[in-house]
Amino acid sequence: MFDNANNRNQTEQALHESEARFRSLIESAPEGIFVQSAGRFRYLNPAACRLFGASRPEDLLGKDFMERMAPEFHALIRERIRLQRETGKPAPLMEQEYLRLDGSRVPVETTAVPVRYQGEDAHIVFVRDVTERRKFDAALRESERFLNDVVENVPDMIFVKDAQDLRFVRFNKAGEQLLGYRRESLLGKNDYDLFPRQEAAFFIKTDQEVLANKRPHDIPEEKILTAGKGERILHTKKITILDESGKPKYLLGISEDITERKQAEAALANLHKLESLGTLAGGIAHDFNNIISSIMGNLSMLQSDMKSGGESLELVEEAQQACETAKGLAQQLLTFAKGGSPVVKVMDLRPLLARAAGFATRGSKTRCVFELDENPLPVNVDKEQVAQVIQNLVLNAMQAMPEGKTIAIRAAPVTLGEGEHPPLAAGRYVQVEVEDQGTGIPQEHLPRVFDPYFSTKTKGRGLGLAMCYSIMSKHGGHINAASKPRSGAILTLLFPAVAAEDIRPEPERPALIAGQGAILVMEDEALVAKTLKRMLARLGYRPESVENGQDALDAYRQAQEAGQPYAAVIMDLTIPGGMGGEEAMGKLLALDPKAKAIVSSGYSNDPIMAEYAAHGFSGVLGKPYRIEDVSAALRRVIGSDPGRRAP
Repeated sequence: MFDNANNRNQTEQALHESEARFRSLIESAPEGIFVQSAGRFRYLNPAACRLFGASRPEDLLGKDFMERMAPEFHALIRERIRLQRETGKPAPLMEQEYLRLDGSRVPVETTAVPVRYQGEDAHIVFVRDVTERRKFDAALRESERFLNDVVENVPDMIFVKDAQDLRFVRFNKAGEQLLGYRRESLLGKNDYDLFPRQEAAFFIKTDQEVLANKRPHDIPEEKILTAGKGERILHTKKITILDESGKPKYLLGISEDITERKQAEAALANLHKLESLGTLAGGIAHDFNNIISSIMGNLSMLQSDMKSGGESLELVEEAQQACETAKGLAQQLLTFAKGGSPVVKVMDLRPLLARAAGFATRGSKTRCVFELDENPLPVNVDKEQVAQVIQNLVLNAMQAMPEGKTIAIRAAPVTLGEGEHPPLAAGRYVQVEVEDQGTGIPQEHLPRVFDPYFSTKTKGRGLGLAMCYSIMSKHGGHINAASKPRSGAILTLLFPAVAAEDIRPEPERPALIAGQGAILVMEDEALVAKTLKRMLARLGYRPESVENGQDALDAYRQAQEAGQPYAAVIMDLTIPGGMGGEEAMGKLLALDPKAKAIVSSGYSNDPIMAEYAAHGFSGVLGKPYRIEDVSAALRRVIGSDPGRRAP
């Protein structure tokens, strides 16, 4: 009997020790634990007291535990209690909110287990404060929203592909706009579903290389055919996204549309090419103009000696026409010259278009159809240079249609927005289109059509479109070529527009007028000087010539001292190895502020020729010239001032 009593005491002691250890564990648990029975608190550990904002368990023991539950969860909690009673199974995890004694809320995660407690059916509830986790989740969601906003608002296309099958799993807004597809129609597709086979194969190949190497890959330039914007040029970077085990999970791509930038770079490269060519072309044209000056001058005098009609006069006229053609070629070369500026004047572009196109199509089977705006199209241009542009474009169109079809020439005012047509600034322009019905320009040739000497023709100099490009650039405008196979080509010109009230009527060409007085010629080319002196003598003047600026100053001073001043001086602008016209003019005005001088040069596009008055000159005479040109220049300068004539 004593043994049984001892055993019972030992069992009770072990039970008390076990309960003490269990209570110690519960009391020190970091999570809240409480027991509720019949809807009231029966036990709370310290963590549960802290969670409810109670300083001791007695603050809550015996109280209705539902009062500490947020009202919106009451119905759900009662249903969970009912199910636990029926099944006897623990309740699954649930997120809810408790009410602290101070009325504030605390987010918690709870689970409950049905138990017997002090002889009653009860539930032991395990509670975890998830305030920090909710803050972390909210921060994570905010971070995801922020990253999504960044991705969606980046102006570059961003896409993500699954590393296993290389199908698209994400596209941003810029990608939709660039490719011309809705996002829903892109996701789940691969490159073969969206692009031509050759392009798709290239994209897939680079994707596979990036995934295999697990290193970022940069593609500085790749062409892509889009449904929204046609052919575009992209700068693409591809990056491998790895999973936790280090294996490729996704492929991230970032593509910048650099089409406009490449177009601007190409335009700048064209300008550099033309500038280097111009250095050579300017020198050749200058010498060429000197030679033509002598020929044209002598022919014009010979022509004036001949009677009307006869074969000899016809031969002279044909030679004059040949000189005019040579003059035009020299003018084209000068257009490339570095620093050469157009001699501009405000005019209505419409008559110039009609004359230039008519001249180019004269005697051909090709017909020009004009669609010109009904109002004047005022532009500030060099009419000779712009006529060359139109004639070249029309001749190119005719060569594309040897059987002779129709060339459409359209002109109208347009307004360009910022960045709409690089490299031009926003503003008002006059747009001219020359469209043929030929076979078109191959796409691979379009980027090079404005290169000097690039041509697909078996005949011709290959300067035409390059010259047009240079002229348009120097007018502050632009030229662009567009074409579709078998649909002809469209060449578009854009001229800066000016006010219509600035248009001035063309002056009539003056007749040949004789004069008198001494004229000093400063010309280093002996043949040109000899021809010019003959012209002056024929016009009634007394010509004298010198070879450089210093000799001209000495001769001018001596004539003044002798009381026989020159009526005018004709100065060559460029004297190799000696004082040229610009320097000599400054010193001549210091010698005689009333001196009248005409600047002459084979560099007819030189800025001094365009702004001669700003450099002290009274007139301008571009080489090559005829006797009529010399007569008109002198009469404009000398006028009717008898004080500037020799007795």
